[in-house]
Amino acid sequence: MIGRWGGEEFIAVINTNDVNVLHEIAERLRLLCANSRYRLDGEDISVTISIGGTLYKIGEDVSQTIARSDKNMYHSKQTGRNKITIK
Repeated sequence: MIGRWGGEEFIAVINTNDVNVLHEIAERLRLLCANSRYRLDGEDISVTISIGGTLYKIGEDVSQTIARSDKNMYHSKQTGRNKITIK
C-alpha cells in the first residue's frame, strides 16, 4: 500500500519482516524513478527519490516506526539524495 504522506512525501507499507527484501524493493523503486524521464515543453525532466525505511518492531507504537523511517529518509536527503537508508 502506497499513499501520499505530507506535501512531497509518500509512505509505503510493505509486508515483509526481512530487511534484505525491504532494501531490494526500495532499490527497485529508486532505480525506476531515477531511470524515468518526463518530457515537458520539449525538455526532459528527471526525478530521483530519497528513501528511508525500517521494519516494525513488535510491541512498538506505529508512530515510532514511522518516525524512525522518516529520520532515515532525511538522512538519505542530507547525505546526497537519490539514496536509501534502512535501519
